[in-house]
Amino acid sequence: MKKRFLYSIFCIWITCTGLPSVAAGTEGEFVFIDLRPAANMGFYDPVAGDGTGGWADFGPSQCFHNIPFGIQKFEDGVIPFEIIDPDSNHGNSVVVLNGPRRESEFPGRSGRIMVNSKMNELFFLHACMYAADSREPLPLIRYRIHYKDGMEHLFICFRGMEVDDWWDPSDRMPGAVRTYREEMTWLMNTPWINPLPDKSIEWIQMESTGNAIPILVAITGSRAPGPCSSLMKLISDRIPEIRTGTLRIAL
Repeated sequence: MKKRFLYSIFCIWITCTGLPSVAAGTEGEFVFIDLRPAANMGFYDPVAGDGTGGWADFGPSQCFHNIPFGIQKFEDGVIPFEIIDPDSNHGNSVVVLNGPRRESEFPGRSGRIMVNSKMNELFFLHACMYAADSREPLPLIRYRIHYKDGMEHLFICFRGMEVDDWWDPSDRMPGAVRTYREEMTWLMNTPWINPLPDKSIEWIQMESTGNAIPILVAITGSRAPGPCSSLMKLISDRIPEIRTGTLRIAL
């Protein structure tokens, strides 16, 4: 686990500091990736197990009640996200996939989330439910990033590293920050640095590993490098291993 921890820190550090510059587009630094065609559930779920409503269909005690819609910055204060109002999208705001206790109610992978643009960085606002326990980092979500030339990159999010269970997740994840909270449940902001920023990303697809119920709320892209460094500063401030030199030893 220590090796995985150091490797994750190294990968994020080196990509945050070493990418070539790409000029920002006319929409500014951030681009809000449209999840509407892929979204299959809302936020609030009034009735458990009826196949409709919100979140992972576990009823009103296991969903988000008060998340604001529109362009929002949450507790990290760095990355804005577009939160879809379900009333504007046939009741759907988020992408939910299958996992424990919901093995067949949801698909194993999302529809293609279209990007059709060059991106230096992507930020995933997401969470997991009923994540399996493991002594070693366990893969919970896979994001398949498909470039227009046919190349693909698989971004795997491990429990306690890039994502966690939504119920009281770790505040020491080296690759994510907790950013939106309702009581003991959280959404997490996970950065991904594009290793091929000069290639246009055509689409993104979320895949379940079966070890949790993945839930994707929003994706924000940045055409210029920089926001990840600010987010990583928040992460490093929370993890003593970075401040006390473990990162320097690993490098």
